[in-house]
Amino acid sequence: MPRPGAPIACVGAGTGLGECFLTADSRGTYTCYPSEGGHAEFAPRSPLTHDLRDQLVRLYDTQDSSFLDGSRRKRVSVERVVSGPGLANIYFFLRQHWAYEDHVSKDVDKEYTDAPKHMKGAVVARGARGGDYVCQKAVDVFSECYGSEVGVAALKWMPFGGLYISGGIAAKNPEWIESKTFYTAYKDKGRLSPTVEQVPLYLVLTEDTGERGALYAAVSMLLES
Repeated sequence: MPRPGAPIACVGAGTGLGECFLTADSRGTYTCYPSEGGHAEFAPRSPLTHDLRDQLVRLYDTQDSSFLDGSRRKRVSVERVVSGPGLANIYFFLRQHWAYEDHVSKDVDKEYTDAPKHMKGAVVARGARGGDYVCQKAVDVFSECYGSEVGVAALKWMPFGGLYISGGIAAKNPEWIESKTFYTAYKDKGRLSPTVEQVPLYLVLTEDTGERGALYAAVSMLLES
């Protein structure tokens, strides 16, 4: 059960990875604060995700011209994995991995390679629903990484007022969030695992929370004027 007046947090993966938190004043009125938590470091949890991270370091090091001459990228943002484009990155990694390259479907892979960049994640999700082995593994890796990051949010903000999982990916694919893979990674926080398990966890099934929030803010301002 949520604790009255306790902090609240929200993590939402979609086009990117958004994270915010709310705190209450003495009257119980909440104020929301933004963050750039999606740009914190990606933390691998297995040999496979360590390999994923290493590939993404190489991928984005060659694509990013903003680095100083002679410098090398040493980090990857969690948003590069936990987002729609991140799901596409996971598939891109798996299709070349020695353990999965022989399982790549030619039809699904062609659809993936032909798709515009912003649609590649949707192709992977659709392939997973259709039973494609590599796409399903990509979703499994994605769900583990997403669950882990939501658990990190629980540690950072201790939102005993509720931790809300929102965004288009969760709304379209609630079974990913409700999976054992997601929840195991979420609560696997060592000595603090019992603390994380006390945080009320909610799945938001609507995709227009941004519009709803803007409407709420506008009405609130109108009533206060």
